[in-house]
Amino acid sequence: MARGVWGIDVSKFSMKAVRLEAGPSGMVLTQVGIMPYEGTDTGEAVNLDSEIRHSLAELKVRLKIGSERVVLSLPGHSTFNRLIKLPPVEDSKLAEVVRYEAQSQIPFPIDEVIWDYQFVERVYSPGEEKEVILFAIKKEIVEQFLANIQDLGLNVEAIQFAPVALYNFLSYDQDIGTTCIAVDMGADNADLLVVDGPKFWIRNLPITGNDITKSLQKAFNVSFAEAEKLKRKAASTPQAQKIFNAAQPVIRDLIGEVHRSIGYYKSISKQVKFEKVLVLGNASRFVNFQKFVSQTLQMPAMRVTKLNRIAVGGNLEPANVAEDLTSISTAIGLALQGWDETNNRVNLLPPAFQKRREMKRKQPLVATATVLLLVLVGAMWLMGSSEVGALNEKKAVGEVLKKDIVTAKTKFETAKKEAGRLVAPLQQLESLLREKDLILKVMNEIHLNIPDNGSPTYPSTAKIWILDWEVQDLPLNPPARDSGKGAVTPGREWDPSRKLVVRMEIAVEGAGRKDEGISTIIIKELLGVTETAPHRKIQGKKGSVVTAFKLGRQPLPPKFEVAIKGRTDELKPSRVAAAARSEGAPATTPGKYVLVEVTLEIPTGHASEKPAETPKEPEKK
Repeated sequence: MARGVWGIDVSKFSMKAVRLEAGPSGMVLTQVGIMPYEGTDTGEAVNLDSEIRHSLAELKVRLKIGSERVVLSLPGHSTFNRLIKLPPVEDSKLAEVVRYEAQSQIPFPIDEVIWDYQFVERVYSPGEEKEVILFAIKKEIVEQFLANIQDLGLNVEAIQFAPVALYNFLSYDQDIGTTCIAVDMGADNADLLVVDGPKFWIRNLPITGNDITKSLQKAFNVSFAEAEKLKRKAASTPQAQKIFNAAQPVIRDLIGEVHRSIGYYKSISKQVKFEKVLVLGNASRFVNFQKFVSQTLQMPAMRVTKLNRIAVGGNLEPANVAEDLTSISTAIGLALQGWDETNNRVNLLPPAFQKRREMKRKQPLVATATVLLLVLVGAMWLMGSSEVGALNEKKAVGEVLKKDIVTAKTKFETAKKEAGRLVAPLQQLESLLREKDLILKVMNEIHLNIPDNGSPTYPSTAKIWILDWEVQDLPLNPPARDSGKGAVTPGREWDPSRKLVVRMEIAVEGAGRKDEGISTIIIKELLGVTETAPHRKIQGKKGSVVTAFKLGRQPLPPKFEVAIKGRTDELKPSRVAAAARSEGAPATTPGKYVLVEVTLEIPTGHASEKPAETPKEPEKK
């Protein structure tokens, strides 16, 4: 059998128990038990504690309640509920504010009651006061009730007010609309439940089903038991109207109490408009009761006669369940709370009882965990003893491996030092291999632009001759000097930060040409640069004029210089280095040729280097 939850409605004259279990499509009602107390057919008070204990014991055996969870309601009227509004505060402080309000709202010392609260779950406007329903009951009542049934061994999950459990049932299973009124008429207790959207209000009414029975007993001069039978069967007798007329004053007083209660609630919730009234309890079956309530309150009155969301299962007959539904609605609401299927989850179980219950619930788990822990410790001891020998053997092997590793490490360090001595020669070879065609590349680039000085049709503006070359390999940033010893720290043989400096001595036919014009000819004709960045004139040594240019996206090196060295009448190399070190001022007498020094700086690691190409002869026209 699937796991279930029991709801037991304990009143002063009877006890109703139902069992719900979770089915594939929702809750399923599987068992129902209704047990009147002995001696209640006389209308006189009975030993309530004794009857409750006896009836619960009999129901536990008859219905086989066992250890399944149970949610109980308490008999009597000794409960307190009030709808209050909280000042707008942060959610984290709501519990503290509720506790403060409870101390001022509950009409008993706070340490003498068991209390709980339920927030009214609805959409609140910013800054709007939040609504809370407070519930309280004298602590001694609950503790006495639990002490009375303690030896029955019931697995009590929660204690709830009967009217709240009725609200939970109606809101879960019945179509109650937005607003309605429910009147639950029991034998010795009557409750008024006002449903206003997500909130509700409860009032205990002073007129009960036994008051109707007593009015018939007096009118027809019969015993209480005979009057009770007359009340239940009045609808099927020819004297139905006469019987109703005898009880009408009591029913009218009941409706008057309902009217006053509705008026009070409307005074605190002015916009509410009730749509219908539900009548429940055995007294609601009295002849013409439903019709009289509807006419007097001027709204439709209905009895609860069928389940909508809850299925009927087990060995229950749906017709019998429908007949008893008006009496077992509260018990169903209690069982729904045990399944967490209700809007209101107030629990008036004393905190100390809840702690003992949790400890008792955890005892099997603790015992099981203890046994498992002992088994685990034993297994670990056996495994550990068998593994000690294997670990010792592995330790001996590890020591041997450790010595081998130390020996291998020593050999590795020695080999590393030997390999370090070979790094420099290898880097030199790498540098030669990488830079072997760099000079050729520069010469090829310039060779293509040397004009054909002997052709009269060559479109050059001047004749140009290359007299000499000089190539020098320099670091891009000079090596740092050790301040302590004065030695220069050697660099790597090959480094992308190195540069190749090419100096060329060039002669240009310069009759009638200015130095600036000669520089332009060299840049455009020999170096093949058609567009240059803005240049500036730099005053060289002894008054020589140096024009420096920096290229942007040109196929030539990113930096070059063109310097006018002097004028001469002979095409004779003067050695570029010697010319660079000359300290004489440029010749002031005009010469047939102008000597120019061109310096190119080429980074050896430049990403755009390309292999040397075979020089091509310029096309002759």
